[in-house]
Amino acid sequence: MNNIIMILTAIVYSVICNASVESKGSYETENMVIDIVLADVDTTHYDQKKQKKMTISTKQTLISLKAKHNYVVVGKLTTNGKTYTIPQNNYMQKLPALKINGHVKDMLLQYAVRTHKETKTIRSKLTITKQYQNLLVTAFYIRSLSGSGGVIATEKELEILNAIDIVLAVKQDTYKLDLDGMTSAEFSTKLKQWKKKSPRVRGELKSPPIIIIDLFLLNNSKHQVVFEIGKDSGYNSIKGKGAGFLSINTVEMHTTQYIYGEHVRLQPEGYYHIPLSMKSGSRSSVYNFWTTTGKCQLDFQVNGMVRELNGVEIFSTAFTIDTSGIEIYVIK
Repeated sequence: MNNIIMILTAIVYSVICNASVESKGSYETENMVIDIVLADVDTTHYDQKKQKKMTISTKQTLISLKAKHNYVVVGKLTTNGKTYTIPQNNYMQKLPALKINGHVKDMLLQYAVRTHKETKTIRSKLTITKQYQNLLVTAFYIRSLSGSGGVIATEKELEILNAIDIVLAVKQDTYKLDLDGMTSAEFSTKLKQWKKKSPRVRGELKSPPIIIIDLFLLNNSKHQVVFEIGKDSGYNSIKGKGAGFLSINTVEMHTTQYIYGEHVRLQPEGYYHIPLSMKSGSRSSVYNFWTTTGKCQLDFQVNGMVRELNGVEIFSTAFTIDTSGIEIYVIK
């Protein structure tokens, strides 16, 4: 955008910029909020040689980062081959949005969060998916391996982030409400009463609704990647807001022993399919239901461990896949 304006400076008599928002969304962690806007920018200028107004349309991505609570955030953001510095950002401090030419599809975010007690470092790859006019941000992030609390990721950390791509597929976003012939109030009350009863007398809980939303892990490297997912090595969680979303923890422990998850050997250009579900938890299952019609926003989290990269074993490198803001419509 700035380059275009500079080129036109010699022939421009007047310039007017109009930006129309195409899509927008946000991603929120425990310590920061990232707002993303994909905009179409129309630049109108008067061409003295042609004696008429000319309009140039460009695509632009606006990214705003804001610290939460009493945190201080500093870091770097890399996308489309360019790296942008995130200056020190105190709580509630308003910083100018990063303006990036083109519509960004993914970005690498490295940042440090500092409080009066400690420094946390985050390394993550953010992937942007459009759902109507909303942007869904899926984050694949790992714990810092360096232990130094530095902002910049180590070579090994970058290797892990660059090796894995995440694809979110919302294949169905409208679902029928099933209340077993009851009213919304009756169904909700029945679920809550079931939870209060003793496991010996409460009987079997109704299965949660089936959803068709998928995550895919793609191996973007030239080498095999081995990771562990599921059971105690990587539990799944879900949060919902709207349509009377209700979570029922079965509280029943499957076992008190440590259970290893599934070891997945992902070959180059291969992928691993993770079907998301309204059933979450690890040792004890959590069943999630809608109890009324309307719009519901779903947030999912999948956890796991990277075990091997480029033929080298990696011990206890935890990763999290976090996606939020998926809009679901529950109908009769």
